[in-house]
This record gives sequence, structure tokens and C-alpha cells, in this order.
Amino acid sequence: MGSAIINPLKSGKNYSLMELLAKLENCDWKDFEQIISEVFETHNYKSFWNVNLTINGKRRQFDVVSVKNAKHLLIECKKWGNKKSRLSALRNAAVKHKEKCGFYKEFVNQDVLPVIIIYNDECVKELENVYVVPLNKLNDFILGLP
Repeated sequence: MGSAIINPLKSGKNYSLMELLAKLENCDWKDFEQIISEVFETHNYKSFWNVNLTINGKRRQFDVVSVKNAKHLLIECKKWGNKKSRLSALRNAAVKHKEKCGFYKEFVNQDVLPVIIIYNDECVKELENVYVVPLNKLNDFILGLP
């Protein structure tokens, strides 16, 4: 995220990366999801938090859906605390998220980009064709999107 200043919190105050990370350290998973949604909004994405979609009696929930220029980012947020690598849990989450993204793609008939945003850096960039983005690299990831 470099030294970028983002404003994901409703207080109206701009937070540096270090201030933001300090605030996120103690937030719960719901706040984490909402803040991630707001980060995408600062990059001019139309962002929706806690999206539920039901088709033919099947229901799927998405932590964040962010859309810009017909690009649909389907985001799963994982704030698992400070424990070391949870690679197997992350792989399972990627498999489930990929399935949910296929479900969503059928609904919108558009390409979707599956993303998992994790609080800690797990040194993994992709699992099961799902981008895995650590929070401290989120801004760079967003700026690198076409």
C-alpha cells in the first residue's frame, strides 16, 4: 500500500497505512468486511457489503462485491488473527469462493474476478485461480487492475 492515504472509515479522517492497520488490528470480521468495501469505494468502485444472492432456491453470500467499468470483483474477507500460516484453510476458502463466483457469473453473465483479502500476509498470490491479497498489498492490487 506504500504511503497512500485512504479514507475507509466513516469518521471523515484520512488515515495513513500505519494508522489504518492499527485500527484494523482490533476490529471484528464485520468491520473488516465493511472497511474493505469502503477501500474499494475510495478507488471509484461501486461497492456492496454483505451481498446475498438467491437463484432457484440456492443462496450464496458475498462479503463484498465491487464493480467498476463492468468488472465485477467478488471479495471474500478473512481476518483470522495473528496466527501463522493457515494455508489449508485458505485453500478450502478459495475452493468455496470459486464455486460462489461461478454461481454469481451465471447470474450477471459477465466476467468476475474472485479475490480473497487476508489480514496477514501468507506469501501466497493465488490459489485455485482465486487471487489472495494481503491487506498490506491491497492498494497496490487495486491500482494494478486494468
